[in-house]
Amino acid sequence: MGKNNTNSDGFLLQRQLVIQRSMQYNLFSDTFLSVALDDTKACEHVLRVILGKAGLKVISVVTQKTFSKIATRSARLDVVAEDEDGQIYNIEVQREDTVHHAKRTRFHRALIDGEILQKGSDFEDLPNLILIYISETDIWGAGKVIYRAKMKMDDGLVPYEDGIEEIYVNAAVDDGTEIAKLMQYFKTAKPDDQSQGELSKRVHFLKCEEGGHEIMCKITDMFYQEGVEKGKEIGLEQGKEIGKEIGLVQGKEIGLIQGKDAIAKKMIMKGNLSLETIMEYTDLPLDTLKKIQKELMASI
Repeated sequence: MGKNNTNSDGFLLQRQLVIQRSMQYNLFSDTFLSVALDDTKACEHVLRVILGKAGLKVISVVTQKTFSKIATRSARLDVVAEDEDGQIYNIEVQREDTVHHAKRTRFHRALIDGEILQKGSDFEDLPNLILIYISETDIWGAGKVIYRAKMKMDDGLVPYEDGIEEIYVNAAVDDGTEIAKLMQYFKTAKPDDQSQGELSKRVHFLKCEEGGHEIMCKITDMFYQEGVEKGKEIGLEQGKEIGKEIGLVQGKEIGLIQGKDAIAKKMIMKGNLSLETIMEYTDLPLDTLKKIQKELMASI
């Protein structure tokens, strides 16, 4: 009976810790963002504000989409959504250690295109793709809350359309627009702030309601387990590298000793050098040289 109580107490404590931690999350946590935007209405609200399309209708959302590669780099996308017109959206938030922002979005769009285009399909079957990259800082430094990037011909006159647009949004610049207000909400994600419609409802649900707590507990446990597995992989790789280094050092030491033994044998075989002299040249102990000499005499 006491044992069951202990297990129950441990579970309740863990649950309480998860709830407390979830209250501290904001939407710049890729984990919390993924859980929040797993709700189509919440995701729809974010896209509508950023794109300025009040009638946009999201029909499906996939969060934490993993692309596992054997020979090349794997990746996990925060949010991938599709609207009723077949338009695909990828929403990513900047991590603190993120660099090479443009190349990161380039990598993501390549992953999505490779996943969407089925064998035997024509390239024209690729749907339009909008990548939305959300950061706390103004990574381009031009004092704008939103930046739009799209390929075009160098003269700007000849039309070029590859179906891809990149949008960079940040929370560092507050110009009073609806996008800026959304970004300020991203920084706080307070459950009592109902300024962001369906997104605010979703955040309140996750942070304050029983069903939301259940989701956060499951998600936290999932990421914990994935973290453990990733840690094992990193540890194994580091162990292999350390093993190589240790093996290399030991190999050098063994090789050096064997090399000294071979030199000592040749010097002893000449018969005109004392063991003391050979000891000075090889740094081998006198007992080792006597053993070598004895083995050589026995083999004659």
